Amino acid sequence: MGQAQGASAGRLERWAAWLTYAAAAAAACFPLRSYDLFWHLATGRWIWEQGRVPRTDPFRFTSDHAPWVDHGWLFQLAMHGWERLGGLGSLVLLRAAMAVALAALLLGLVRRSGLPRGPGAALVLLALWGSRPRWMVRPEFAALVLLAALLLWCEHWRERRSPVRLALLAGLTALWANIHASALVVPPLVGLYAAGLALPRAERARELDVVLLPATSAAAILVNPYGAALYAVPWRIRNALAELPLFNPEWLPVWKARQGWFAVAVALLAALALWSALRGRLDLPSLLVAASLAALGASAVRHLGLFAVGGCAFAARSLARNLGPLSPEGRAAAALVASLGCLASLGASAPRGRQDIARWARGVEERRFPVRAAEELATRWPHVKRIYHDVAFGGYLIWRFYPERRAFLDGRNEVDPQLLAEVARARSDSRQWQALLDRHGIQGALVRYDERLRRVVAGGGASYRTTHALLFPPEEFSLVYWDDVAMLFVRRGAAEEEALAARAYRFVHPEDWRHWLERARRDPAYARAARGELERKLAEDPGCARARFLLDQLQTRPANGS
Repeated sequence: MGQAQGASAGRLERWAAWLTYAAAAAAACFPLRSYDLFWHLATGRWIWEQGRVPRTDPFRFTSDHAPWVDHGWLFQLAMHGWERLGGLGSLVLLRAAMAVALAALLLGLVRRSGLPRGPGAALVLLALWGSRPRWMVRPEFAALVLLAALLLWCEHWRERRSPVRLALLAGLTALWANIHASALVVPPLVGLYAAGLALPRAERARELDVVLLPATSAAAILVNPYGAALYAVPWRIRNALAELPLFNPEWLPVWKARQGWFAVAVALLAALALWSALRGRLDLPSLLVAASLAALGASAVRHLGLFAVGGCAFAARSLARNLGPLSPEGRAAAALVASLGCLASLGASAPRGRQDIARWARGVEERRFPVRAAEELATRWPHVKRIYHDVAFGGYLIWRFYPERRAFLDGRNEVDPQLLAEVARARSDSRQWQALLDRHGIQGALVRYDERLRRVVAGGGASYRTTHALLFPPEEFSLVYWDDVAMLFVRRGAAEEEALAARAYRFVHPEDWRHWLERARRDPAYARAARGELERKLAEDPGCARARFLLDQLQTRPANGS
């Protein structure tokens, strides 16, 4: 009877493990949304074509080839190769493969700690859920997988020290250093882990590890094309962001970003540590690692994935020490709970409706990228080369146009931080803004919608206008295209007047719609002209939701005297 129960529990545990893999893959199958994805792809393509890593920025016309440490070059090259073989949509499958690899390493980690597969699968599911917001097809996701591999290496090192395992640490660190600059966490993490092993044992070999492991990994980090310059990357990024009056949500500390789950997770792990200490079963090595990653996670949202992985390792080791071996019934119950959680995750991750399935199948979340506006720029305005654009659009435009066109700026904050600060200041000062456009020879603009209103005083009265209505006034810029994602302006003189007149929208401004709708309400002739432009837009693009909305607004606000 006991053997039958044990066999049944074992089958449930195996099912829980396989369902965890399936849940990880399903959770990773969502459209590509990261703005930085495309400059990573473009860099991988550049490395493939040039046969070397970039030392200076090749992509911006504003940077004057500023020095650039491309610390994610190896993963970018792999991304480009994957895209060449399977297209953009296949990058969703690459993310799913990385998610399964992360799940497999975490399951191996919790199993190595002594925790059965059932509760281990439930714990891994929580870690996957906590790290999922960082599952972008970027080198950062690969860093999460490498962290799980590092923590699994630590478990093996705990059991037996050997030169081969030391060489594996060096190889893992060197690989990480060529994939993402977060490899800089390896020396302090392995040093803390070694200290946790040495403190209670007072063994000479373990005490030497406190120096040996950090020194080995620190030396391995230097095995990258940029050498010691990699150590300066985080500080350069921090300094670049510190100069900005704006903020990057990825770098917000957790108490400003309202990441409530982080506080709950830290409280639970602290309670688990206290319980373990009171029972004399505290695992100091994994606690030190988890605590350091919690401090790192608290400093910026982008590090929360690292904390989720490190917290899983500590929780697994602590639960294994305090719970002891489970009965077959307990193992079966834990496996059943984990299986239900995996099934719930699979259901929550499934695309809903035809539109969501279509977006998943295409791979790219097109509503976030100026796909059609860029096509309009390429086909109708080939001579308009120097385009001002939002930071968010920079990566896509680099991928779409380089080397035909270079970008104004993009998400690589460290390349030219002075430009970011200059743009932020100039957007609130018309003279500085004009000087910036003239200095960089801006011929057009491709921007996202920003419907925040600014108070404008003119002619003895005050009005409220949107940002881009003020930055790109019609007397200097013609609005030649717009859709649900972006607006394209061409500067007068940058193209033939006949072409501008044929394509320009003179009465409708899709961002500043409150202003021109009020004018249309007072002026029947203006209202008729605006209606004509909206009907023209819908004839060209029947699916444009913004044009449909504006036409409805125009029809429900009849002009005086009409």
